[in-house]
Amino acid sequence: MPEETERTDLYWYRRYGGAVHFVEFLSHAQRQDLNEASPIPVERFHRLLTASTGPISRTVEEVVAQVREVLSLPDTHPAFLPIVKRISGHQNTDAVRSMLENCISALEENSRPSSELLLPPTSRQIQDLYPLLYQFNGHLEASYCDAIDSSDEAIENWLNEVHPSCRWKVPRLVSEVHMALAAYPTEEMLRYVFEEIEQSAMGDHPSWTDWFTHLASRLTEHMREHHTDKGELSKC
Repeated sequence: MPEETERTDLYWYRRYGGAVHFVEFLSHAQRQDLNEASPIPVERFHRLLTASTGPISRTVEEVVAQVREVLSLPDTHPAFLPIVKRISGHQNTDAVRSMLENCISALEENSRPSSELLLPPTSRQIQDLYPLLYQFNGHLEASYCDAIDSSDEAIENWLNEVHPSCRWKVPRLVSEVHMALAAYPTEEMLRYVFEEIEQSAMGDHPSWTDWFTHLASRLTEHMREHHTDKGELSKC
């Protein structure tokens, strides 16, 4: 792909970040759920936005406005192609437009999910809220199958895979780990969510609290050791 095209796509991804977030989320949903305007993926997206509440988090209104703005663009617009058509599959453009309009209408109608939709958590909800932690867990399980000696070795293997583009992933994984520690502040809660519900692997530590604390500390240590050059910030 030419560098000019890459820059153009990146610009539109940033310009319509909320729309990109919504479309990427829908792209992982079951096709029949989207075609039948099922509330399931929209409700899950509600939960994700609600859990990310904060001064810089996206709102339902922002996402809806951005998706509608993208849908108002012609099919040949440089923003429409990389954003909307990524979930088109074999569908024509009109079908994709109609599906997205139905999804954002459902999102707009119920802008705040009820408390019943937030608890108790399911495995899929946990994966939605902690996507990088879920991916890292898959790496950890695969590493154990390769007979590694320690969880530290698994962490090093993962860092070797993502390095040197660590600024895109490592801080986000650290934030998800700390969010889990804050959201589930007791060992009993962590064990219930990540062991009983999610059936995640745990490093060679006596508790989930110790494991997550160590994981966040080791990842942060890697950033201090290898990514203190201010020149890297211009690449983020």
